[in-house]
Amino acid sequence: MSPGDKAALRLAIGLGLAALVAYGLALTAPFVVCVMSVLVLSKPGPLPLAKGLVVALLFAGLVAAGIVMVPLLEHYAFAAVLLTAAVLYETFYTGQVSGNPLTPVLVMSFTLIPVAGVAEQALVGALSVTLAAGVIVGVVVSAVSHALFPDRPAPTTKVRRRTTAVTARGCLDRLSSDADRDARLRPRAHQPVLLHGGGHENGGAGAAGR
Repeated sequence: MSPGDKAALRLAIGLGLAALVAYGLALTAPFVVCVMSVLVLSKPGPLPLAKGLVVALLFAGLVAAGIVMVPLLEHYAFAAVLLTAAVLYETFYTGQVSGNPLTPVLVMSFTLIPVAGVAEQALVGALSVTLAAGVIVGVVVSAVSHALFPDRPAPTTKVRRRTTAVTARGCLDRLSSDADRDARLRPRAHQPVLLHGGGHENGGAGAAGR
């Protein structure tokens, strides 16, 4: 089975398990849990459970931090929009330069969460919990799918060195054989050229002189 087939199977099985957990446990906004699970499943390799918990808590904290913009949007809408634009510009610029994976989270914190907080502040807490649950569910289903369809282990350094040595030796042998063949086919410069015809003419002239 090719790595692409395994990746497709891991994504399909992981998404199915995430949907089963989200809708089976009647979580708040189960489709959000499925979306977050797909994001986790798209990462190469399984994420350790302890690291997944830390990422989920950090994710929830950053998302909940967007509620700070709610009073500004309610009382100073123009200033809040300008501040949001400046923060988004700096966030996108830093994300493009450093490649920080938390860039989408920060964008969500300063765009989606303040709007949801203006509509209903209780919605912010529910969204934070749902997104964190989606990350945790994604970590669990990613571990299960990778256990069912693991990737092929990468070759070790010794095997790579041995393969490189064998390849280099084969190239040297081929070069030496090509050089020997060219030397056999090429005429040697130091070999004397015998003019048989000239020798017979000289012999005939000598005999006539006698």
